[in-house]
Amino acid sequence: MKKIGLVIAVEIQAFNDRYGEPDEIIRIRKQKVRKYIKDTYELYVMQSGAGEIATASTTQFLIIEFDVEIILNYGVGGGLTEDISKSRICVVKDVVHYDFDTSAADQCEVGRISQRGIEFC
Repeated sequence: MKKIGLVIAVEIQAFNDRYGEPDEIIRIRKQKVRKYIKDTYELYVMQSGAGEIATASTTQFLIIEFDVEIILNYGVGGGLTEDISKSRICVVKDVVHYDFDTSAADQCEVGRISQRGIEFC
């Protein structure tokens, strides 16, 4: 059976409202994991908290503890515009890191990262 990990930054209640109670709640080292069992897959859901470091550590936890094959990230990233409606699924092509830029080190504009000739904005 396929194992899928779902990382939710802060909006876990919206997920719970839509998908209901889990089949099982697993607690490992103070971590709470919601497990949903479906016909062809098991879904392991964790709330990471905001930020890329929290998301990365939660992702690694799901990989190590449950051997998940796929990681999905559920959240509002980019969803604060009228172009993206509620519950719409988006495939991320580019990422912007708002908490870091390289302007102090290279002549890149504040809020941008210049890397190998590519500007991320």
